[in-house]
Amino acid sequence: MNAVLILDLVGTFAFAAVGVIAGLHKGIDVLGAFLLGCVTGLGGGIIRDLVLDLPVSAFHNAWYLPVVLLVTTLTFLFPKPFILNYRVLLILDALGLGTFAVIGTEKAIQSGTALAGTLVLGMISAAGGGMLKDMLLGEMPLVLRKEIYMTSALLGSIIFCVLHPLLPLQLNFLFSALVTLLLRLLSLKKRLNLPFKLLQDKNNVSPAIE
Repeated sequence: MNAVLILDLVGTFAFAAVGVIAGLHKGIDVLGAFLLGCVTGLGGGIIRDLVLDLPVSAFHNAWYLPVVLLVTTLTFLFPKPFILNYRVLLILDALGLGTFAVIGTEKAIQSGTALAGTLVLGMISAAGGGMLKDMLLGEMPLVLRKEIYMTSALLGSIIFCVLHPLLPLQLNFLFSALVTLLLRLLSLKKRLNLPFKLLQDKNNVSPAIE
């Protein structure tokens, strides 16, 4: 097992745990927990591989589904450590974001994708599973909110592209993923947000379109 696969499985584990905990707050059963674990942990990579016309890693490698099953079981049976310590969830989510961003970027580079498409696929790989999870739970996807989430993934993808010809692959993976993780955690700690505009109608009624 190489370092890239290990990094990908770490991200899968992290995102799957986040998906299960989010579902537990909505009262899901054990089958729903496994579904959310799969969607959150594997969704971004599946979308990425389908867009790149590659064999879907989650279905062609024997490690992914057992990892999701393991984290689903552990999180469903023992949720308190995650729920009581919300920082654990935030760190897991940031870890998954960083690892999937750089892995998606590297796969796009190897497939000969243009730079703009490579960056987009890095972000999709990082945030696609979370978007699907939010939609299943009836929530606004985190990537559409004011938080610095997708921006962290984008920066990680850019750094990976810049350093790709300069650093050994595994070192570039670790460095770019770490930068993404730290930026996401820093934005949470310092409450950093992108500019946003909140439109509010005094009567709570949507204005008519003329």
